[in-house]
Amino acid sequence: MFCYGKRKVKKGFVLIYVLFIGCMCILISLGCYSMEMHIRSNNLNSHKKSIQVDVTEKYREYLFTELNEYISKNSSCDDNGIRQYISSLDNFKIYFEECYIFYDKNTDCFKAEYIFNGKFYKEETYEYEVKNKDILYSCIDYSFKKGGFEK
Repeated sequence: MFCYGKRKVKKGFVLIYVLFIGCMCILISLGCYSMEMHIRSNNLNSHKKSIQVDVTEKYREYLFTELNEYISKNSSCDDNGIRQYISSLDNFKIYFEECYIFYDKNTDCFKAEYIFNGKFYKEETYEYEVKNKDILYSCIDYSFKKGGFEK
C-alpha cells in the first residue's frame, strides 16, 4: 500500500484523485471549445453584416442615375443653368417604383423620398455642386420613419 507521511492511504483515494483531475481537464477543454465557437459565430455575424446592403441603396442609385441623365441632356452643366432649368419646371419628379426624387425650390436642394409598400420610410436632402461638368451630390439631412423597417 501507498504511504503518505505516517498515514496509510487506501487504494480508492487514488481513483478519486484521477477522476477529479480528469473532470478538471474535461471542463477546461469544454470551456476552450465554447470560447472558440463564440469567436466563430461572432466572425460569421460580422461577415454577414459587412456584405449586407442598405435597403435604399438600389433605389438611390437608380434615382440619381436618372436625374444625372435628365440634367445632362436638358440643361447646361453649371450651377445657375441647373437651378434655372429645374426651377422652371412644374412638379418635377423622377420615379422608381414608389420612390421618387424632386427639386425643392425653397432650399435649392434635391429631396429623395423612399416609400415601400405604400408607407413612408425615409427622406434625404441633397445639395448639389458642379465641378468640371460633373454634378456632385452630398446628403445634408435625412429623416427615418419611427419603428424600423422590414421589407
